[in-house]
Amino acid sequence: MSPRICGLVYGQRPVEVNQWQYAEPYSNRAQIKILIKGAKGRPISGTKLTLVNEAEVNTFKENGEAELVVQAPECTHNEAQHTVSSAGPLRVRTADGRFFLEGEGFLFQKDDSMLFISNKVHTLLQPDLPAGAATGMPSGAVDPKAITVDSRQLRYDNNLGRGTYSGGVHVSSTNLNMTSEILDVIIPSRERQLKSVTATQDVHIKYSGIEADGQEAVYSTETGLARITGHPKWSWGEREGRGDELLIDRTNQIFRANGEAWVKMPGQAMSPAGFLRSQSLTNQSSGSTSNRFVEITSDYYEFRNNSAEFGDRVQVNETVNGEPGAKMTCRALRATFVGTNELQEMIAEGKGEPVRITKEDQGFSAGNALYSATNRTLRLTDGPSWYAGPRSGKGDTILVGLDRNEMTVSGNASARLPASEFAQSAGTLVGSGKSLAAESANTNSAEIFCREYTLNPEKSFFHGEVRLAHPQMNMTCEEVTVDSDQSGKRARRMTAQPDVVFAMTGDRGKTVHGMADRAIYTYGSEGGRTNELLTLIGKPAVLETTDPEARFRNSTIVFDMQSGLVSARGKYSINGTVPGLETNKLQLPKNKFLK
Repeated sequence: MSPRICGLVYGQRPVEVNQWQYAEPYSNRAQIKILIKGAKGRPISGTKLTLVNEAEVNTFKENGEAELVVQAPECTHNEAQHTVSSAGPLRVRTADGRFFLEGEGFLFQKDDSMLFISNKVHTLLQPDLPAGAATGMPSGAVDPKAITVDSRQLRYDNNLGRGTYSGGVHVSSTNLNMTSEILDVIIPSRERQLKSVTATQDVHIKYSGIEADGQEAVYSTETGLARITGHPKWSWGEREGRGDELLIDRTNQIFRANGEAWVKMPGQAMSPAGFLRSQSLTNQSSGSTSNRFVEITSDYYEFRNNSAEFGDRVQVNETVNGEPGAKMTCRALRATFVGTNELQEMIAEGKGEPVRITKEDQGFSAGNALYSATNRTLRLTDGPSWYAGPRSGKGDTILVGLDRNEMTVSGNASARLPASEFAQSAGTLVGSGKSLAAESANTNSAEIFCREYTLNPEKSFFHGEVRLAHPQMNMTCEEVTVDSDQSGKRARRMTAQPDVVFAMTGDRGKTVHGMADRAIYTYGSEGGRTNELLTLIGKPAVLETTDPEARFRNSTIVFDMQSGLVSARGKYSINGTVPGLETNKLQLPKNKFLK
């Protein structure tokens, strides 16, 4: 079948006619490939050009199914070059109405079905419009998922179903707003449904509340997945971040960053700061939450509707009022939220390496850390330990109550403290007028072992088979309670009970032994004078010395550890080589046998 013009065989020269048509078939087939028609067709003398008014170009598949419809007020048909062109406006749509565009100035190459538009390109893509739902230009309601594209220029390959927009590209839809310099769209010729959109060069995208910048963004209409690369960075409310690759999955409500991932967010959303607020066991100002931020680096992170996950080599750094705060390192970090920003629970996992939480000279280490925002507690397991300056401890489980500023260590619990801190709870150089605190301040440490202990700024409680090992004293009992006032305005107090057994030893092997149901120690300073008293209560309580040997028994024994005086009420007994006095007070020898 040869090309036909107004019913005349090609080669003949028709005059201007109304209802002009030009039909071009597929090779060796009777099926029409391209049909061009217009209200008028006027040949241009001496050329093979025809000026067509109110033109319409139709393309068809080999099975006769309609493809593209191009409409223009006026265009030029070039038989020799097999093109249709115009400097004026045009409209283009697919026969099923899913694809519609308009612009100014175009060139249509019939042989390869290529369309070029040079100015003011505006496109409407309707991926979910049912086939055959639109037979004319868009009017009225459109597909809610419709995408519009505006640019300066367009190159569209009808055979491949691929369009390339260039120059000031702007893409918008219900949840997507994107700008770039170049945009490729894929519309497979068979399905005639928009499959993907690829933007390159200076890409800026707003999608599902997230703003991102990069050098390339690929958006799939089938999956709702957007992938951004080329050193991308993003922001989402007060959050911001970056990574080698950003993935936004609107269908499943997932946002993910892969490779060299970094995120910054308000501290009230996720912060290790609270983990350390009880660590020093002193009241501290936590700083304004509005000025607290955390920065997290990891190999990847993923935000979902009510959760976040950070993976492999996670580093969390906090800043408060611009100053460095707490830090945390782990292999994996997971968090759940109430709503979109209020932290509910956070889990840090070491996965073979310790989770470390530090702040200044304080810190925790554990295999796993679980923080609950509901009751503001931190639970550390899998070999947990803590330190605060020279103080440290460990156990099977560590539980930190942030509101109470309290820490409980349970299961094979132990703590190591400067000897000077426990010296005031351990005894003195009896009769020397010097406290053990002064003598051991810069020497050794004291250790205490038990099943469980609880520490807070005002009180420490040790429970279950308590054993204290001090350079100058060993003690065993079931419970020890220590009241302390760091202001120094009132006496410190330590109570040990029941089944108290202790031994104080000096460097010459001189010892003082004691047994009681309860031992109460108080330490204070008043008027420049230090007071240290040890009260033993029992049935009876016993105090023994060596060199000279003496044994003192009574229901209540009061031992003045500064003067070396022992006193008791009521009946008492003394055995040994120390001479008795006419009163119920015993003056131990003033030689420094415990020095």
